[in-house]
Amino acid sequence: MKKHVCIMLFLLATVLSHAQEREAIVVNDSLPKQFIVYGLVPPSRDDVKEFEDKFGVSSISMGCVIDPLSLVKATKNNCAIAAYLDQKYGSVWREEIKYHPYGLVLINKNK
Repeated sequence: MKKHVCIMLFLLATVLSHAQEREAIVVNDSLPKQFIVYGLVPPSRDDVKEFEDKFGVSSISMGCVIDPLSLVKATKNNCAIAAYLDQKYGSVWREEIKYHPYGLVLINKNK
């Protein structure tokens, strides 16, 4: 049993390592932008639409189950979009977003 657990952990670490070595996600004005959100309850359409109208970034809800590869992809995607928004709008967007994109630390702790 221990051998199988060690093999599974090794495979998981290898997959995550290869995923992290891939090119960083680049976000610019010409690309569609969507935060990746996980959870039992998706963000409300009104909250997503309000944020998208103001900042040009939508979201896609992926449910509550997350696998290791999706975790890496979601974190890279959301951090790239956050960096883009920080550069374009400063930290204002972090105070105004009403849902929580995976892997980000937001300013407004009540959300």
